[in-house]
Amino acid sequence: MSELIIFEKGLEEIREKIYQLELTENVLTLKKKIEKMIIVNGQKRLNEIDKLKNNSDQIKNVLELNPTDDLPTDWQAQLAKKDELEATQKKTKFPNTTPEKAREEFDGLKSRPTGGAIAQEEYDKIRIDLSEHELKEVVFINCPNLEFIDVTSNGTIETLDIEKLTMDSANNPTTNKLNTLKCGRNKIVKIDFTHCQNLKNFECPNNPTLDRIENIDRVEGIEMINMKKSGPVKIMHEAKAAVFKGVVNEVKELFGVEHASDLPLEQLINKIVAVQSPQLKTGKENAEKERDEAKAKLETIKTERDQLQQQLTAIKSELGLTENVTKEQVVDKIKELMNRPTSSCSHTDYDTIKSDNESKKRKIDELESNKENESGQKFKMRLPRKKGFNNWQFVDLSLSAYEANQFTGKRAKERKRKVLVYDFSKNARNDYEKAGTIQAFEVCYELAKNTIRKVLLLRAQEVHVTPKEIFRLTNLEGLIPDAEI
Repeated sequence: MSELIIFEKGLEEIREKIYQLELTENVLTLKKKIEKMIIVNGQKRLNEIDKLKNNSDQIKNVLELNPTDDLPTDWQAQLAKKDELEATQKKTKFPNTTPEKAREEFDGLKSRPTGGAIAQEEYDKIRIDLSEHELKEVVFINCPNLEFIDVTSNGTIETLDIEKLTMDSANNPTTNKLNTLKCGRNKIVKIDFTHCQNLKNFECPNNPTLDRIENIDRVEGIEMINMKKSGPVKIMHEAKAAVFKGVVNEVKELFGVEHASDLPLEQLINKIVAVQSPQLKTGKENAEKERDEAKAKLETIKTERDQLQQQLTAIKSELGLTENVTKEQVVDKIKELMNRPTSSCSHTDYDTIKSDNESKKRKIDELESNKENESGQKFKMRLPRKKGFNNWQFVDLSLSAYEANQFTGKRAKERKRKVLVYDFSKNARNDYEKAGTIQAFEVCYELAKNTIRKVLLLRAQEVHVTPKEIFRLTNLEGLIPDAEI
């Protein structure tokens, strides 16, 4: 409409300009053309207005408004919502029934799962077609005139409930008018024909999950059955069915059960076993006893397993490990903690204990090394020159407690176990004390004191001094008791 109005305004402007021109032949011709275009354009505009008015009336009719009502500003949104509702109704093929109403709960049955459809109290419906949907459950309640049902090719229907298709005034199921039932290409497990005495056509192909057709023998007038590739259900001839029913009823009578009741299968098995052989009965009882004992043991094992699992979870939590930790990680963590104090020890206590343990370990290693190396390296001890000592006296001592690389000496680089020269002068001994090596001298001295005593006594005789004096001069006073001197 906007383009048409713009075009009309343009024509009016052109006409006004033409009127201002002199009325020559060309101007008159052009004026006639313009007038004709204005008339044609005006007619088009009238047609557009009529069309718009008709559309407005149609919109009001669709929206269920009165002809005199103004068109609402959101009429487009209301039309879209109306179209969506009609499309949904067309898909569900429940005229005048919203999806919410089709899935609502009703008395006597549980709520429907998502994807369910309910046809309830559809008194005027003769046919209902729900084929090619994605429904999971379809229920029919009190639709007394329904003769045709088609739920073919949903592919997902597991429950098809037609038991209450027709109900009396007391809400009890009665015989319905269903003539044709099509339910193939689904996942239906059971169909109940208890009240379907008028059924003529039953089509349920390609439904491999179909396991039970209850009371199909009551459908005496059925004319066509198509169950190709549907479940293990077998159709039985009337004569064979009569024989089978007679045998079943006789068995029921033996156990005092009414014909309408189910077979007491457990009692039947026990009876057959008892009649065939007492040994079989005993064996069966023993087997049942063993089974019960095995079940009891299994429960005990499960209980112990749960307890162990709880303990393991507690251990993992105490160790600070995650739930999905492996067995090896648990063991490694325990080994790591075995050399540490318990949680009751403080950090200071732990450091003190650790230091003491390391010190004791070093002393033990030293003593063991002394014992294992009694036949160790030889070294020479040099006695200092003092008061009458004109020559150096060398004494061979046995070094058994320390390896050569723990000391220094003139020939340290020449041998793996060094030849050490100990200078027992006062200054040298002070140096050894500062370095912490006096302990090494004392250990060696214990091993060689006899040799030292003999040499020093011999030297004392040569220089005419007393043994005590020479021990004092060599800074060895006190290392050898006076009794030994």
